[in-house]
Amino acid sequence: MSRQAGPFYKDFPCTLIRTKIIATMGPASESPDVIREMILAGADIIRLNFSHGDPSWHVKAAGLVRMMAAELNREVGILVDIPGPKLRVLAGSQPKDVTAGDDIILAGEREGSLGAVLVSPPDCIPDVCPGDIVLVGDGAVTLQVVKPGKVMQATVISGGTIREGMGVVIPGRRPDIPYAGPRLAEYIKRGAAVRPDYMAFSFVSSAKDISDARALLAKEGIGDIPLIAKIECRK
Repeated sequence: MSRQAGPFYKDFPCTLIRTKIIATMGPASESPDVIREMILAGADIIRLNFSHGDPSWHVKAAGLVRMMAAELNREVGILVDIPGPKLRVLAGSQPKDVTAGDDIILAGEREGSLGAVLVSPPDCIPDVCPGDIVLVGDGAVTLQVVKPGKVMQATVISGGTIREGMGVVIPGRRPDIPYAGPRLAEYIKRGAAVRPDYMAFSFVSSAKDISDARALLAKEGIGDIPLIAKIECRK
């Protein structure tokens, strides 16, 4: 099957095109006109990021993509991107303003100390090394590890406000959270409602993670869907 060329590669023979261009759909690109331009520019697959948006928005977005693809007579796939295991600032935590150079403590909710930023699930902070970077709220606040441990000492590199529910990510390190649990099952159920062509899974670290995800997909009747394993940690 050859790609129907967009303007950026229309002069290339189709036999030379062996990649797929994936474009992410979000609030800035949810209008029919923008989706049309994305497809005309060469998007082969539209990615829906399940870290953001609610189930009804995802279903509506997928329907819009399919409508515009049909109007343009293009074959455009839908990719559902499922978030992986993630630490979060404990629900109910008070906002905490930090500035560059501040010292800060991160701890599991069971090991919390006065003034610490508590994260959940408890006991799931991954093994880290001094110098590792910690991103809070998708990088809204950046920290650097000074002293590892279940009660982790860090220095603020880029300041901001830390709020409840913010994700806490240590690039290259996966938290000690079981991969296939109720949270993943719920995301897969939501993803199945979109009727996607592909599913991507974040922070995959073993073949078992994929086989477990495949078993959950089978329960939703889409066990044979192509999967993309996103390798984002050193484990």
